[in-house]
Amino acid sequence: MGAAVNLLVGGPAHVYCVLFALISVVLQIRIPYQTYSGILKWMTLSLFTYVGTILSFRSTGPKSYEGPLYPTFRLKGDFLAALIAVLGTTISPYLLFLASRRRSRTNGK
Repeated sequence: MGAAVNLLVGGPAHVYCVLFALISVVLQIRIPYQTYSGILKWMTLSLFTYVGTILSFRSTGPKSYEGPLYPTFRLKGDFLAALIAVLGTTISPYLLFLASRRRSRTNGK
């Protein structure tokens, strides 16, 4: 998000990133859960605009669908960073949930 603001108005992307992180933490602490979860649901719904954007453009034929359907794997820095980011954001919540369940089972015995 910091990079997006940098593209729109200029300035240091790192500072914008830190500001967004601080705003997010303050909102999580100060806003009641019911209100904040409603906001996050609508923000999640807005992510579907990415799919709509892709579908609204004309494709250049079958070649434009080859990348998503048959990805190429290259062990380079950019690919590994993206892979770690995706796995970290999808697997971490499940690991934390499983760890909390294990702790509650061992404490209950």
